[in-house]
Amino acid sequence: MNATFKRTQHGAWTNYRVLKSAFNKAVNWGYITDNPLKRIQLPKIAVSSP
Repeated sequence: MNATFKRTQHGAWTNYRVLKSAFNKAVNWGYITDNPLKRIQLPKIAVSSP
């Protein structure tokens, strides 16, 4: 995640959201007991001015 975030911030956020959603679905289906991405927070994306 850190390497992707350094290269492209929005790409890292997209990957993070997809993986977090997949792990949440796995928790709902009973495949795993805890979502490991709950403890990980990416740095905030800088807001660009128009």
